Amino acid sequence: MAPASLAACMAEIKANPGKRYVYILHRPDGSPFYVGVGTKRRIMHHERNAESAKQSAKYKVMRAIAASGEVVGYSISGWFNDWKGAAAEERRLIALYGRADKGAGSLSNRTNGGQGQSGSDWYTPARLAAAKMVGEKARGRKLSPERLAKMSAGMKGHVWRQETLDRRSAALKGKPLTEEHKAKLSAAKKGRPLNDACNAAQAKWMAANRDKVSEKFRRVWADPESRARLELSRDARMPSKETRAKLTAAILEKMKDPEFIARRAAAIAAATDNDDYRQKQREKAKQQWADPAFREKMKAAKRNA
Repeated sequence: MAPASLAACMAEIKANPGKRYVYILHRPDGSPFYVGVGTKRRIMHHERNAESAKQSAKYKVMRAIAASGEVVGYSISGWFNDWKGAAAEERRLIALYGRADKGAGSLSNRTNGGQGQSGSDWYTPARLAAAKMVGEKARGRKLSPERLAKMSAGMKGHVWRQETLDRRSAALKGKPLTEEHKAKLSAAKKGRPLNDACNAAQAKWMAANRDKVSEKFRRVWADPESRARLELSRDARMPSKETRAKLTAAILEKMKDPEFIARRAAAIAAATDNDDYRQKQREKAKQQWADPAFREKMKAAKRNA
């Protein structure tokens, strides 16, 4: 079976909602090194775990592939409506390709298959009761500051590979957020200012790339076809009247905050107190007013005001 990309497999999974599948992880040369059973996004978890500190023969293979600059291949062997069929296919493939720990093949699997947590052998009444009890105890429990600090320290400096980021992005594209998820994201961001380091990094990047970005947008905007595409895209993303009203109300409310007004005034003063900046703004205004279409647009706006 020829391996494909993770994004291609995720597209297949989305097209078969609710079904179990048997999947294979491949080395760059196409040889299989792991067989598993999954549902939903199970197939995506391996790369994330390989980039963490988790240890297993499977993750060692994945880290070696990443270190060589190659990528893991993926394939789905079959689709099943129940666990028994998927477990049987998993056992068949493991027997076919052979386990490396037994010296019989190339797979990093440590069992003959069919014993996964999603199988009926795992879901005994005692285990279900124990899992429910653990869940009830953990529900609503807040982690201590010390625990949160340790988790934060463990993730600091960790850089995700671009291939992993691209695959996750492709797998999640088109997945709509629930209203509850949107509300949580909104609540988490409200009133949270950017830290000084983030502001400084943005200012530094903008100072170094302002001319380049401006020139790029001028070229794009000068092309009628590109301008039409941008305007069409903008119109498609235009918020509803209710959303625009909410945004306006939020901005007006923020403008009543003396601290925000002071910060805004200081930022504007710092930007305009620069001879180069003022010269660029004058040149920009001259270019705009030299355009007859711009002049007509401004005259029309003044008449309608």
